[in-house]
Amino acid sequence: APVPADIGPTRSPWTGQRLAAGPGHLPGGGVRASASVTLLRRLLPDNAWLQSLEPDSVLTATLARPVDGALHHRISGVLRQGMSWPSPGDQEAPCPPVGSLTCVALPWGKAYVHTTGQALTLDVITHGEPTPQTIQDASNTVASPTAAPGLLGDGVVLFDNEDLAAALGQDHIPAFNQASVELTGDPRHLRARMRWTPPVPWSPGTSDAPAPSWEALCSGALACARTGPWPNLHGWLQSLGPAERPRGSGLLAASIYSGTWPHELAASLATLRDQSPELSRGFINMGLDGLAEVEFAGARLDEGDVFVAFVRISATWVNFAASVLPYLGLTPGPVRAGKTDITWAPLQRGGIALALDDGPEPTMGWIAVASSPERFAWLLDAPRTRAQASALTARVAHIEDIAGDVPPRWRAMLEPYAERSATLWVEVEQGQLSLRVDLAGPTP
Repeated sequence: APVPADIGPTRSPWTGQRLAAGPGHLPGGGVRASASVTLLRRLLPDNAWLQSLEPDSVLTATLARPVDGALHHRISGVLRQGMSWPSPGDQEAPCPPVGSLTCVALPWGKAYVHTTGQALTLDVITHGEPTPQTIQDASNTVASPTAAPGLLGDGVVLFDNEDLAAALGQDHIPAFNQASVELTGDPRHLRARMRWTPPVPWSPGTSDAPAPSWEALCSGALACARTGPWPNLHGWLQSLGPAERPRGSGLLAASIYSGTWPHELAASLATLRDQSPELSRGFINMGLDGLAEVEFAGARLDEGDVFVAFVRISATWVNFAASVLPYLGLTPGPVRAGKTDITWAPLQRGGIALALDDGPEPTMGWIAVASSPERFAWLLDAPRTRAQASALTARVAHIEDIAGDVPPRWRAMLEPYAERSATLWVEVEQGQLSLRVDLAGPTP
């Protein structure tokens, strides 16, 4: 009988705005977002306009809604008592009002302003000159999103293939039909979810193989990870056509989360092959193809530089790794790890462990990097649960361990969660590729 299934780390219910099912723009625009003014001031300390808003209020926005050849953005907030907007210094040049809407000319477009008491609404027009009637209609018909109670901020971005291609100056993006980003934060959790919809729904691979359990790998660890069987990513990347690299860092960042990252990765692998000696190209392709034979993988890092990272793979690849190690300047030799005979190749820190299953003709084995043979022996004896789907789950126990690598502006957003954990899921959900990050705590 197979070992028990593994439920992995607990997922908190998603809060904040939700994406409608199926293709198409979000109702009212391509981007919806809300954030507390206090959070925005912390992220944008030099923004004078935010200083005019009530600090305990929420700023909401519906962005990038196409109207009459232009883009319409709706931004709503609450002014501080006694404040008004715009002030004389906010205007670049005068522009005519539309009906009851005051016009403010800004460097990046025209803002049509409506105030009721302390409530402030801006209808911003960029990239075009719609008719006054279109502006009036947009102001009357597009409602601002409502912030979910108790959230510091949330947002949704949804792109379709045609919109992505136009925005990035490309004819077609064949890897995905649609891409989305969702963000939500409250005093206990900060979450991000990115989803990509392929032309044909994906089906994750599954395995009943007994893998080290999530609990064994992660309980008390500084960091950990576990996967099921790996998909044939190399074959998929080779099937993709080239995509023009976007010009400018902003567009490059947009392309990564919006769906062209497979083309970027495929181009990088092609460059690696082209720039490698001819003799090495076959080994590169063979190694990339071998990734599809991984039955499961994982890692655990503990205090005191105690670690193990491993893949469970066919015996052919274990034997191949053993034959390659001497050519890399390593000196593998037989070592007894617990109850198992393994091949151990010392490194500057730890070493590489290779082991085959028991039996006269083993078909599977292990390739691992560990701090010691004893740590690899611990892995072999760890409690088992089913490997299940081809998904990746990883966790960092305390955010402060990685906060130093985050840009200062965004580090301020992470400070309230510093002593809490970060958990990552990469999986296939309902035919979509999904990546989710949860910052939550305290760590169990």
